[in-house]
Amino acid sequence: EYIVNICSGVIKNFQDENMIFEFRNNGSIVFESKFRPLEISIILDNLISNSKRANAKKILVDVLQKDEKYLTILFSDDGKGIAKKSFDRIFEVGFTTTSGSGLGLGQTEKLLRKRRGDIQLEEQNELQGAAFKLRFSK
Repeated sequence: EYIVNICSGVIKNFQDENMIFEFRNNGSIVFESKFRPLEISIILDNLISNSKRANAKKILVDVLQKDEKYLTILFSDDGKGIAKKSFDRIFEVGFTTTSGSGLGLGQTEKLLRKRRGDIQLEEQNELQGAAFKLRFSK
C-alpha cells in the first residue's frame, strides 16, 4: 500500500506528461517490513524519474512474489529502454544515458543492498522499455 501511495504522489508531479501508472498485486500479497519511508521514496522517485527521461507514457509496478524473506517487484515502463552496451554499467555511480546525473540507479542499488535486498536489470518486459526486478527483504 505504501509503495502505491508513493508512486501515485511522484506520478502526480509528472501529471502534465500524461503518464499512466498501473499497479498489479496478484493475490493481494501482504508484506510487512520495517523500513525508512524516505529510502523507499528515493528508490521509487529514481525509477520513475528515469522512466520520464526515457519518454515513458506508462509505468507498471507488478508485485510478483513474496516468500519468507523477500518481496519481489517488477518495475517496468514503455520508454526507450536501455541499450545492451550499457547493461554492465547501469548501476555505476556517474554513468548516465540521459540528461540525468547518473546517481539514481547507483543510489537505488545501494539503498536496497543496505536493506538486504537487491535490484536487477531485466532484459525483456511486456511494455518493451526498461525493467528492473527489485527484492525487498523483511
